[in-house]
Amino acid sequence: MHDLNTRNSMQRVIDAALAELDGCHAILATGDLSQDESEQAYRDFARIMAPLDQPVLSIPGNHDNPALMRTFLDQGQFQFCGAATGSNWLIIMLSSHLSGQTGGALSEQELDRMDTLLGQHPERHALICLHHQPVPIGSQWLDGIGLSNGEEFMRRVHQAGNVRGVVWGHVHQEFQSENAGIALLAGPSTCHQFVAACDEYGVEKGRSGYRILNLHTNGRIDTRVNWVET
Repeated sequence: MHDLNTRNSMQRVIDAALAELDGCHAILATGDLSQDESEQAYRDFARIMAPLDQPVLSIPGNHDNPALMRTFLDQGQFQFCGAATGSNWLIIMLSSHLSGQTGGALSEQELDRMDTLLGQHPERHALICLHHQPVPIGSQWLDGIGLSNGEEFMRRVHQAGNVRGVVWGHVHQEFQSENAGIALLAGPSTCHQFVAACDEYGVEKGRSGYRILNLHTNGRIDTRVNWVET
């Protein structure tokens, strides 16, 4: 991407995270794990992640091939979509992928699955993960290719009562906000970032990143973004 080898930049981000963090319970990969929807891309991703020996939870982005992801990233330590539990938390991974489109949407089936899982675990704090941003982030071009039914999604999130955070990828930048006590968080890209608060496409070169999420038993989410020079 713009002369950057994205496989190598992801490896540098992983190496930096391992050097800084004293272990983690899981890795969340919020989509666009491939640019060309190739089998080799997912083989490479699995190879890089395998030595971490931690659960890797992934969801598809607009550049992904969900069928191939399910083939290569839904066995052993890898989980594709679905849900995961830990301590008193529920992590729900949703697919907003629309074949052949840059923007995304959650099907009625995915929204109903979210509702069902939240209703089955009312005692757990919930973190919802998807690829496309469900709320505007202040960049006209990116907000035009976000989650088309974001308002309906957020209505259901608020209605559930136990959602503490929503996290997404897609936007290649750090974003953090809050809506009625629910943390709204974007993770940066492991390759180039997009220029924030910019109405036209713009790329910020020179740094990649990752977001750390600390999920506390009382429902609080502590989070920060770490940057890696590329």
